[in-house]
Amino acid sequence: MTKVRTLRKEVFYPQRPEQVWAALTTPEALAEWLMPNDFVAEEGRTFEFRVDGMLNYSGITECRVLEVVPPERLVYTWVTKMKNRLDHPPMTLVWTLRPEGTGTRLILEQTGLEHLSWWWRFSMTHGWTRM
Repeated sequence: MTKVRTLRKEVFYPQRPEQVWAALTTPEALAEWLMPNDFVAEEGRTFEFRVDGMLNYSGITECRVLEVVPPERLVYTWVTKMKNRLDHPPMTLVWTLRPEGTGTRLILEQTGLEHLSWWWRFSMTHGWTRM
């Protein structure tokens, strides 16, 4: 049986939830801290993150919006498209925003990492921290 792997990151921002929400859901803002994209905050919509490919990574990450509750919760799937091998099953990213004082506690939970190699798990663990 495969062990389910969940990555959890939590950070406090001094900005209000509406401002943090905008950074997660506005394509231009999202491109500044993550990747260029065609994101639309609408349940059922598909979108892609696109960067230059490298090694076996095509540079394309395919996603589908599952849940949108402004400015509290955003959920979408994430599939890293590979060049020379089969794609992994979709991962799920859950962004939760909680008001805290005059700022926002942002929590990211990413599930489905068990289908990735140790290198991709390592990269995502440290990559989200740098974002």
